[in-house]
Amino acid sequence: MEIIKISIIIAIATILFSVLPIYDKAVSSLINLTVCILITVYIVNYSRDIIQSVKQLIGEYFPTEFSVIYKTMGISLITGFVHDIAVDNGHESLANQMEFAGKIAITFIAMPLFIQILEIIKGLIE
Repeated sequence: MEIIKISIIIAIATILFSVLPIYDKAVSSLINLTVCILITVYIVNYSRDIIQSVKQLIGEYFPTEFSVIYKTMGISLITGFVHDIAVDNGHESLANQMEFAGKIAITFIAMPLFIQILEIIKGLIE
C-alpha cells in the first residue's frame, strides 16, 4: 500500500508542476526537488529493515564482496536521482557530468574485486 501513497504524492506534485511554471519556474523547480528528496527518504526508511536483513545474511558469507555491491548500488541510485533532477531542470551538461562521476566512483569501488578476480585467474593458470 506504500506505492499508493507515493503515487498520490507524485500525482499531486505533477499537477502542481503543470500549473506553477506559468507563475514561477524557480518555485516549481524547488517543489520538484523537495518532493523527490522526500520520496527518496521515505523509500529508504521503508526499505531499511529489508536491506539490513539482506546485508547481515550475505555479509556472513561474502563480507568484502557485499560491501562493494552495497556501495555500488548506493552510488548508482544517488547518481540516477541527481541526474534526473538535473535533466528535469534543463541542465543536461551537469546531468552528464553526474553520470560520468558515478561511473568513475563505481569503477574505483569495484577495483579490489577486479584485482581479486585477476589473482584467481593467475592462480589457475600457474
